[in-house]
Amino acid sequence: MQLHGSKELSPDPTRDGKSRQLSNSLVRLGITVILLASLLLSLPGCKVPEEPSVKEPEIVVNPKLVKTISVDGLIIPSDTVFQSLSPDQSFLLAANTGPEGSKLLLLPVTGEDTEPILVESVSKDWLTDTWFDFRPLGWISDDEFMYAKMGWQPSGDHEGQRGACFVIGEVENATGQVSTDEVAFLPLSYYDSSLQILFLPQQGQIYMNNRTTIWRFDISERTLTALKDDLPDYLYRQPIPSPDGKFFVYELNEEERSGIFLFDTDTKKERPLLITGDTISFYPAWSFDGNYIAAYAVERKEDAEGTAWQDYNFFEGEDMPMNIGSSIVIVDTGGNIIDRIEMEDEYLHYFVWAQNQNVLGFLSGYLRDQEQFEEWMYLPVIFDTVWMGKITQDKKVDLVNLGNVPKDDEGDFMQISQIVFDPSCQGMYCNVYGNGTWYFSEHQEPVRIAEGPWTDWVDGKSPVYGGAVVGLTDTTEGHKGFFLFEGPKATKFDEVECNWAMVVGFSDQYLAIFAGHSQGEYMSWPESGDLLIYQMLDGAD
Repeated sequence: MQLHGSKELSPDPTRDGKSRQLSNSLVRLGITVILLASLLLSLPGCKVPEEPSVKEPEIVVNPKLVKTISVDGLIIPSDTVFQSLSPDQSFLLAANTGPEGSKLLLLPVTGEDTEPILVESVSKDWLTDTWFDFRPLGWISDDEFMYAKMGWQPSGDHEGQRGACFVIGEVENATGQVSTDEVAFLPLSYYDSSLQILFLPQQGQIYMNNRTTIWRFDISERTLTALKDDLPDYLYRQPIPSPDGKFFVYELNEEERSGIFLFDTDTKKERPLLITGDTISFYPAWSFDGNYIAAYAVERKEDAEGTAWQDYNFFEGEDMPMNIGSSIVIVDTGGNIIDRIEMEDEYLHYFVWAQNQNVLGFLSGYLRDQEQFEEWMYLPVIFDTVWMGKITQDKKVDLVNLGNVPKDDEGDFMQISQIVFDPSCQGMYCNVYGNGTWYFSEHQEPVRIAEGPWTDWVDGKSPVYGGAVVGLTDTTEGHKGFFLFEGPKATKFDEVECNWAMVVGFSDQYLAIFAGHSQGEYMSWPESGDLLIYQMLDGAD
């Protein structure tokens, strides 16, 4: 290769010979240096200097209120609130139900703008006469989002029909202009029809079911496929998708098929996981990695021989069995029973999976004195102990007793109405009825960390910053406290005068909370409120 501004050199044989001699000398010198270095390293106190390590940036959690947007009525986010914020954190996708009707909005998160962008709306008159809801799903990309129009369709290609219409919207960030396209429609003909939706934008898929039918919608191809359409219509017993959409789990109680079954969405084949026999399993729930399913189980009644639901010792609620079992069984997707958690003469209740590990939290307790038990009482079992079950590497459950439930002034165990894991999975936060928010840990005695109850929690993935989870609690009457809970440590980062408070969106850097206000003693829904945007980390853009 000839370089610009230089002369091309011709070969010189004499020079090549000298170069080879110099090269050989350098090789011998290099070997000598290596041997000498090895000798020095063998002497005490000698070591090679370490390369300077790249220091990870320190995460500084320092919540700051950066924006307030006032709205009429109620803000309703996606079912999975971590999908409500756009990937670039520009907008919050949410429905807004207020005095004028219902709207689907894009609310600005970053920047100075505080004016919501209207995507679509229906009038109050339409909501009065029909069943209709906007249902935000989430974001496909920085500027594309999806939502569903549930119920009697007010406009569009399916105007006047009853069902679920799925829409892809696109926003132009610079101008705020929005365009929409209806991409699929599912009829929902029965008055009590409902629809569960699993939105998986990274996989380009949406999975849906309405008790009897399971569908898959391909976002890029915009095709809707019925995967299974012959499930029995058991009220309140919906098929439940795995977090990745690969499987659905459901209960069957048919003459030839009774138990918990698994449906593979790729092969479209069904197989049994837990067959009904001496025990019946119910209310299956997925671990967050989709590897395990836990379910309650109860025994068959002594005088029964069949496998109908009435043949088993359920604790009956108003419309369905209570979530109480004599055991909790854990099974993998191959049908292998990992373990069965049971305690002699004890009942188990309120199991919850941790969001980042294969860990289960639950309560144990004993039957109330039947002579003193009143039918109006919420629970027929007194739950006195909080437990954690950890699935080990050898596929067994290691049980950890986290301590006893606190007692009231009369010496009775108080009720626990909520369980949220701390991010480290070393403990759990629980609402103790009438006694505030408590932390139960494997390393210390239970301790109350907030005087008021935790009034809003995220179903599924919770907002976590650093090693702390966000919790909203009652403080004084008409006020909500916003906390960061890290183990037994509670740090309040704000207190707001409001009747309602709930997390409606979050990302790695931002947290969106809706604080609602109502008039009067009975507050069915907020009449107005503020969307509060917090920058949670120092240095967030």
